[in-house]
Amino acid sequence: MFNQELGDIQQDSSVHIQQLSAWSEEIRAYIRLFEEISSPARLVVEHVLDLKFNDGLLGVETENIKMDRSIIDSMQIFEFGVIQVVVGNMQLSWRDGDYNYYFYPDMVELRTADEKSLIKLFFSRNFARQTQVQFAALKNLPQVIYIHPELVKTEREKRTRRTRKGEMA
Repeated sequence: MFNQELGDIQQDSSVHIQQLSAWSEEIRAYIRLFEEISSPARLVVEHVLDLKFNDGLLGVETENIKMDRSIIDSMQIFEFGVIQVVVGNMQLSWRDGDYNYYFYPDMVELRTADEKSLIKLFFSRNFARQTQVQFAALKNLPQVIYIHPELVKTEREKRTRRTRKGEMA
């Protein structure tokens, strides 16, 4: 749809056409979010986008590179489930289907099946409460190897825990 409309007006080299073209690619990337990547990858992408739009920071560690938490410049999803994050002056890409996910409250580890490649993403904010329902649904997926127990606690368990703390005081 976008290609057809842009094709009709692309002969005009105005800055508006260039902006429409950029928006078109951004919309296609958001469509890929639902079509081409797995549920665990989608959860990571959504959290990174939430950090980006709410002034959060992202740190990255790989085998050879360690980058402290920095501002997220961009996040895109390309064909075949390739996810790209630009943090500070570093561009990091991985193919969703090649990695398994290890979820912790303030970070995610991505490891290849042979565990020869490792990417760690460190978040300035923990996963939100509303994502806990999503974590419970992820428990049985083959790409999810580990979920920290704190991320799958139900609201009832949290209330019970708070009540017990109140009784101790």
